[in-house]
Amino acid sequence: MDIRLTFSDMGTVASAGMPALVLQESWGRYPIEVRNGIHCRFDRQRTNHRHRHLGYHELCLVTAGTGRYVHDRESIDLGRGLAFRAAPGVSHEIISPRGDLELVFLAFRVGPVAEVPDGATYTEAAVTAFLAGARLASPARHLLPLLEAFAVHGPDPARTWAAESVLRAFTVALLAALTQQPVPGPVMAAGLGDAVDRACRIIDQHLAQPLAVATIAAQVGVGERQLRRLFAARLGHGIVQECRRRRLNAAAQHLLLDHSASATAAACGFASAAVFTRAFKMRFGMSPSAYRRQHAQTVVPMIEHTPPEALSADRWP
Repeated sequence: MDIRLTFSDMGTVASAGMPALVLQESWGRYPIEVRNGIHCRFDRQRTNHRHRHLGYHELCLVTAGTGRYVHDRESIDLGRGLAFRAAPGVSHEIISPRGDLELVFLAFRVGPVAEVPDGATYTEAAVTAFLAGARLASPARHLLPLLEAFAVHGPDPARTWAAESVLRAFTVALLAALTQQPVPGPVMAAGLGDAVDRACRIIDQHLAQPLAVATIAAQVGVGERQLRRLFAARLGHGIVQECRRRRLNAAAQHLLLDHSASATAAACGFASAAVFTRAFKMRFGMSPSAYRRQHAQTVVPMIEHTPPEALSADRWP
């Protein structure tokens, strides 16, 4: 049997040309170390051969394709959105018969438990549950948007992470998935919030200009398809719908300042007063002029408006 033994110090996990990110800190009672991996593709090499790691866990998430995973005497099918792990010292192998398998992995090590009071943090709770009884694999498709939210795409298919906070978030999310626990709200907010918040700020700053999704994505620093997926995962609707919602909310405020429908349409990025009026009726159930009359005496307008800086707190339990 071909068993390759990796070094117990984890070695250099990141691929050549990609920065290795190391997280060393205490999660409550647990000293932990996390090293980011790369985005592995099995298109040239269909297997990573039988091997094992000493001293650390390997945490993986399949991002595309299918394959087979053998861990000691257990064997499972791999598919997109499946999280799985390799325990320290246990021989394992990943096989992709079709050569279409892609995955992201982390190296995760837990040190000796410190004699300190239980901090009851979600990071500590995630480690406790993981050490008490993690599954070999568990469905985790809900983590794919989180992964894409903070992945940094280089000129090649490899991916790494640019910030320790993001590496921490993804590690906790994987631990939670493998113990079938809900991903903590702060983790999802950390992963999904930044790109969406930046996009919303750009929209608010350019209400009078018809911005293309590609333009917003370029300013945010992510791909157009990725940004669309992030909005759907975070807000439950697309970025185009969010642009329209914010323009209409801003338009309602303009009307309360006694601006005409045509002036409000121009200020909020609508092609014409007629287009604005139709959209406004669909949103508020009345025409702009009727809305202005009804709310003329309202000191504080009752308008559904969520400022970008509040988004990270109001969408997650």
